[in-house]
Amino acid sequence: MDEIKSNVPKTFSDRVRAFRYLIVLTALVAVAAVGYTFLPDAEVSAQQIDTKPGAANEAPEEVATRGMINFALNMHSASEYTVYAERGIVETGSDIRGTKGSAQRSETGRKRTKDLSNTIDAMRQLPCTDLKSSSLTGKSFNSGVYCMSSAELAGEMMLDGAGDTTGVYIFRVAGTLNAKAGSSIRLENGAQSGNVFFVAEEAEIGANASFRASILTKGDTRIGTGSTVTDKVLSMGKVEMTDS
Repeated sequence: MDEIKSNVPKTFSDRVRAFRYLIVLTALVAVAAVGYTFLPDAEVSAQQIDTKPGAANEAPEEVATRGMINFALNMHSASEYTVYAERGIVETGSDIRGTKGSAQRSETGRKRTKDLSNTIDAMRQLPCTDLKSSSLTGKSFNSGVYCMSSAELAGEMMLDGAGDTTGVYIFRVAGTLNAKAGSSIRLENGAQSGNVFFVAEEAEIGANASFRASILTKGDTRIGTGSTVTDKVLSMGKVEMTDS
């Protein structure tokens, strides 16, 4: 009898403690639910964006800004010349309308060559649209920076300004620029030849071509008989011109 009496209070006490524990647990769950309800919306949105398939692996394509382009095209002392060649200009009956020059063994000459080299390097580092084909013939381009392993023009290409006369067109050519005889660059809708640049390792402009752009090369540039280059020809090598 004594044993039964002693067990009853113990069982009742256990039940009371269990009931109190249940009340506390319920309260904690309710508080947690309220806290989750009032979480900032920005955090939820960020989680939703992160959980989209492939979102973490996608990166926006880098585009050359106007500031980057202006910095690259700052030729400093090299901008004074229409035709400049570090290793000299070889011309036969050519008409150069502007200032021509070659490297001189002086501080001024060394600075001019360094400025040109820096400009070419800066242009080659600009973010660009990769052109898979080396052929420019029959194609139309809006303003921007384009890169290709080599470039060949065997007819006409067009640059479309879309009404913007300040648009800049830069073609980064890792190898040789080869414009065949009779080839030409047509400018439409406000595109300006002074804003068109080809930077290449070497350049070969065939006879009777109309090349309405500036040409900058690390190596030699050769311009054929009867050809016209509208803007600048700047080279770290030689420039050879024949009746052009």
